[in-house]
Formats: sequence, structure tokens, C-alpha cells
Amino acid sequence: MEEIKNENKDIVLTIILNSNGVKVDGPIKNEPLALWMLDKAKDIIKIHNIQASEPVIHKPSHGILDFVRKH
Repeated sequence: MEEIKNENKDIVLTIILNSNGVKVDGPIKNEPLALWMLDKAKDIIKIHNIQASEPVIHKPSHGILDFVRKH
């Protein structure tokens, strides 16, 4: 019996900004795929920046009313 190989190949959409303008390489002939990848990239960038700007809440090392007891 012949073994079936399932090779996953990455699909890469590359956007380069340089002094000559913007260059896009990848599956640009497959417009629905390229636009879907671009939309997903935009979503990931937005999520990354939202998470990076969330304030970190630190729990107090002592009880919340310890400052009252010390005075």
C-alpha cells in the first residue's frame, strides 16, 4: 500500500516598505487568500497591541488594611 504524505507548506505574504514604496510578494494572484491573510495579520497586530497596553494590577503584599493598623 502506498503511503500518503501530508506536507504542510507555509504560505507567506510579504510586505516590504522601502524608499521605492511598498512591495508585496506571495499569493497575490489568489486575491481572496491574500486579503484574508492580510485581515488576519491586522487582527493579530491589534490584539498584540491591546494586550501590550493593558495595565498590570499588582496584588498588595500585605492585607489591604495593614496601613491602618500601622498608624
